[in-house]
Amino acid sequence: MLRNKFIYFACGALMLGFTTACDDDDTVIDESVITPIEKPDLVIDVETMRVKIGEPAQIPVTSGGGDYSAFSLSPEIVDVTIIDGVAMIEGKKNGTGEIIISDAAGNYKSLTVSVYTTDELTLSQTDVKLVTPLGFSSTVKESVLLGNGGYRAVSDNRAVSVSIGEESGEISISATSTKTDINAVITVSDVTGLTATMNVTVKYTLDAFTESDLAAFCELTESAAELNGNVPAYFNYYPDNFSTRTADGKDTFGWVYNSWTGAKYCWLEFEYPANAAIGQTVSGKASLGSYGSVTYQGEGSVKVVKNDDTSKVVVFWNVDEAAERINRGYLVEVK
Repeated sequence: MLRNKFIYFACGALMLGFTTACDDDDTVIDESVITPIEKPDLVIDVETMRVKIGEPAQIPVTSGGGDYSAFSLSPEIVDVTIIDGVAMIEGKKNGTGEIIISDAAGNYKSLTVSVYTTDELTLSQTDVKLVTPLGFSSTVKESVLLGNGGYRAVSDNRAVSVSIGEESGEISISATSTKTDINAVITVSDVTGLTATMNVTVKYTLDAFTESDLAAFCELTESAAELNGNVPAYFNYYPDNFSTRTADGKDTFGWVYNSWTGAKYCWLEFEYPANAAIGQTVSGKASLGSYGSVTYQGEGSVKVVKNDDTSKVVVFWNVDEAAERINRGYLVEVK
């Protein structure tokens, strides 16, 4: 009887032990008391920067997971390398690029870099004088000598127009002269916001042609005819229809296209004394007609600039005070 009781209690104790062991294996861990491993932040003190070409910049990594690396998304504009935790940034050409810096912890930062050439916008001239025959338009060319591209130009006077090559920096300034001087200020800016100004003065002259104009006429290899910017109708089809007629001590030199009836249909002619010497300014007349009707006729000055075996060049001009302009024209017969 005692032996049976002992076995009973022994088995009960053993079962209690198994139960306790199973309870230990199913214990639930309280995760709130576990301290997580901290992931270091990648810190760079700037988000954007400007880099001048020829002057590399350095940006240290303030903190991060170590083993830093970097690359450029725009290698043609900006280049970057990492040396001892310092980003070495070098500008290649004007523009805006982006670089990426990362660490061993998987963090990364992007940095926008603006690359530029100069801190000062320099123009070829700051004071420009544009002189043109009264009432005529003329254009002068200037340029940006040093800048960062992306150029814009504006004039504060509508009488003076300006255009500029966005990247070339070539500036064209145009105006039509009057008896009153015209003044304007042209402001040029670049992509970085730098500005420079150019003061423009437009003046008139009563000289209808410059020596350069006359020399250019003498060098033409094709015949030409024009009065106040107007080329006679049909001239381009029959450029050889030049002739010189002499009557009553007057030479009438010009280009004429006759209709099928033989009547003068389109023309430009200058009349002047037959004995006018080369280079001499004499009194004369000009007549321009289209489709049988006179479109201009007036008196003025005539000069035979050249007359030899290669070409004949004659010019005409007068001053129209009421219209505040010079009427001018030229005839060039290439023989």
